[in-house]
Amino acid sequence: MEKLKLVLLDDEHEGLNVLKKLVEQSPNLEIVYLSTDPVETLNYMQQNPPDILITDIVMETMHGIHLANKVGKLNIPVIFCSAYDEYAYDGFQVNAVHFIKKPASLSSLYNAIEKVSVKFNRPTVNADYFSDCLTINEQGSSTMILLRTDDIIYLEVKGNYVEMHTKYKKYTILSSLASIMDKLPKRNFYRVHKSFAIGMKKILHIKLETIYLEGGGAIPLGEVTVRNFTKFSERYPSMGLLRTLDRLLFYLAYFLSLKNDHSKAFTSASISSPVSQ
Repeated sequence: MEKLKLVLLDDEHEGLNVLKKLVEQSPNLEIVYLSTDPVETLNYMQQNPPDILITDIVMETMHGIHLANKVGKLNIPVIFCSAYDEYAYDGFQVNAVHFIKKPASLSSLYNAIEKVSVKFNRPTVNADYFSDCLTINEQGSSTMILLRTDDIIYLEVKGNYVEMHTKYKKYTILSSLASIMDKLPKRNFYRVHKSFAIGMKKILHIKLETIYLEGGGAIPLGEVTVRNFTKFSERYPSMGLLRTLDRLLFYLAYFLSLKNDHSKAFTSASISSPVSQ
């Protein structure tokens, strides 16, 4: 299968490297030219037209909007990738296909490329696959790491860092736990303690105020979580929480999954007790 040929342009090396690493995740995309110089890039494309140009907007030697005007005459689709979203409107005025707000993510990049790939009748990647991925920079490394969120077992706060425990290894990230939680699927992850968040699918069993997870993790439940869960269970004495471990896990998982949706109330009409079935 012929690959889509991409030219990448950003006058900052860091931005260029981020784009390069993201594009390299797809076997159906090929970087034929990358540069920090808009003038040299234009000269290259005039002789070797690519399938797609992905470019920054605010650059010293040539503004991205001006470059897109020139590239439009070559019938080369343009995708803008910039931290300045105020230029998005101007970008579409010069027939840009898509605008990606920095920092680019895999899903946003591939969704943009999919719009162009339809024109060439060639598949690129399954963007839905990457919607469940997370990109991180581990402490002391400039290398961007791609993680499947399903592989994350739990996260633990360590000072100004967060330790991310996965099926394969532990990663240390300079970030707040809240910031990372914002990037994770809310239905699959829950903060059970001020210092811990867990993957709901990784729960093995619960004993007293401790959750035991795959891989040997034992996570304490915070006071607020325990208090809320206790109140919830007391409202449903017929649940028989201690009858089987499966029922306990069912209701805890159900409670935690609804915790983020404050508009839902726990009423007898809102759930159907498996105990009575």
